[in-house]
Amino acid sequence: MVDWKALDWSKIRISYNDVMNTNEDRLEELHQRYYFWCDCNHCHDVKRNMVMSSIICGNKSCSAPVYIDNKEDVDSPVGPCSQCGFSDFDPSIRSKYDEVVKFSREQIRSMENNNCFYLDICKKILELQEDLFHKFNVWRAKALDCGFEAAIGVSMFDTAKTFGTENIDAIKFYYGGQHPTYGMLLLKIGKICDFLGDIKESLHYLQQAEPILHTGLGPMHSAYKELLELQHKVQEEIRYTPMLEKIGKGYIGM
Repeated sequence: MVDWKALDWSKIRISYNDVMNTNEDRLEELHQRYYFWCDCNHCHDVKRNMVMSSIICGNKSCSAPVYIDNKEDVDSPVGPCSQCGFSDFDPSIRSKYDEVVKFSREQIRSMENNNCFYLDICKKILELQEDLFHKFNVWRAKALDCGFEAAIGVSMFDTAKTFGTENIDAIKFYYGGQHPTYGMLLLKIGKICDFLGDIKESLHYLQQAEPILHTGLGPMHSAYKELLELQHKVQEEIRYTPMLEKIGKGYIGM
């Protein structure tokens, strides 16, 4: 969100497609469906596009993403890390990365096109990506997002909570901290935590989601109203739980 002294419509851009896609995929989709080549800030953000294709740094104490380009030569060296300088990557890491990206892309696109997400496939993708893809890698973020929805669909809420919380930073990175998509993720995690009995954790996520959805969706939106109702319920549970516990202990003591 940016405050301007004067409104300049020439600088305003509307997202026609999902920003959590590679630059090439977004440009191609926009050209095929809307017949123009986009020139927005995201499309020219070199650092953002590099992060989309990133792996974990080989230095265990470094959390920076390491860009892995799409060179055809699978034996080309990877790195060094821009933050710590690590460059001693396994020579096979590029070919392994390319194989996992290909599998991830095929499976995720198939699920997205059919609007049907399969938990076993998502788990397989994430297993292959483990200890290789950085958390901001776009295919890691999309796999976790698909797995999150798949787990909710089959009522595996512990798994959904794990996938959702693991993906918070990536969703915020791609959509921004004020985007409704980010707010809805926080709301869903809050609902799951409440269902699992983690009421304090639930309140934590609901309180983060509230200002985002108030701005992004508006106070009359059904999702925002649902958030307020759940937030009030959780607050009351937190308020009265210690009192009920004391009463319960007193009753047992008698």
